[in-house]
Amino acid sequence: MSNDLSIVELTPDLVPDICQVYNEGIAAVPHCYPVSEAWFTEELTAALGQPDENNPLQNQKIFVAVKASRAVGFIHVAHDLKNPDISTWGILFLMYRPGDRATGNALIEHANQYFET
Repeated sequence: MSNDLSIVELTPDLVPDICQVYNEGIAAVPHCYPVSEAWFTEELTAALGQPDENNPLQNQKIFVAVKASRAVGFIHVAHDLKNPDISTWGILFLMYRPGDRATGNALIEHANQYFET
């Protein structure tokens, strides 16, 4: 990972940046529409809220890639508890600025390390 890129857990001050990253990322995708910061905040708050015992996805986390004090990507991950005999996790959503594959790789690596510990 580049020295100027850090991966942090989502905080409210990063929502405007990740909303912008999302909207830029879906701009050319048919049938995908921009979202507001308010909508993004509401959805992320719900996803990261109290665990729902009926939802097999638990321990949801959103990690944000930050470069020069601005969010440049994010990953939404969770444990999948459908099978109690194994501990698996999955990527629910991954977004980074087009062409910045190093950020995507860093986010995946960070999530992997988080769930291995």
